[in-house]
Amino acid sequence: MKKLLQWAIVAIECENSLWCARRMPGCSTPLAPQKRLGGLKSLRKAEEPRLVADSITDKNGHILPYVRFEGGKTVLSKEAISTLCSLGAKKGL
Repeated sequence: MKKLLQWAIVAIECENSLWCARRMPGCSTPLAPQKRLGGLKSLRKAEEPRLVADSITDKNGHILPYVRFEGGKTVLSKEAISTLCSLGAKKGL
């Protein structure tokens, strides 16, 4: 884990409010262009993420359970990618 963390640039915590896409209010309503997205529209249907139980066992045998997501989609803005690239450059990555 320490080797992995040496390469980390940032830690990202995603929003902890999760929705089942098909039951989300307004899911089937076509989206209008958004100013914050430069006039782009979002996708009408989102791939539904699955929650998968998993665990890590540390060197002392301690089992650390957690839930991970499979499926779904995360899109980073150009600004976020630029910030990550500049932080990586500062770390020499």
